[in-house]
Amino acid sequence: MDWDHIATDIKLRPEACNLLVSPSINRLEKMTDEISKTNISMINLGQKLSEILLNIAKKDQPRAINQWFDVGLNAFKPGPLVCTHIDMLFEPSFNLDPLNLFRRLSRTTQLIVLWPGDFSNRNLSYAVPEHHHYRTWRVDDPQISIQRLLD
Repeated sequence: MDWDHIATDIKLRPEACNLLVSPSINRLEKMTDEISKTNISMINLGQKLSEILLNIAKKDQPRAINQWFDVGLNAFKPGPLVCTHIDMLFEPSFNLDPLNLFRRLSRTTQLIVLWPGDFSNRNLSYAVPEHHHYRTWRVDDPQISIQRLLD
């Protein structure tokens, strides 16, 4: 599925937190390239969080991430905002729930999240089972729209 088809679906559900899921990092990168040709705001979360956390004590980093999600991303209201390179949010020492962070942000800002993982039978995963940060969620929330990207 290409960006034009996905964008049409997303326009029909502006209130949703839209996850574009693929186990293929190459597929996510191709989608990033397609979206970058539009006028939609995009943020590389890994890069931005690295900048924010650089001078913050390790013990204060989870709180800083939560605050930045609540305050720092206000500039992108009402969206849409595309979030790429989300891997840093899954760092176990942060003890974060990335899906909940995105769900919370989507209440005020339409989100499109490029999610490395898989989705089937209402089960969303981050990464692949062999990955040391692998996690799963059961998704029954109608405010979360998930589209599986195919190669």
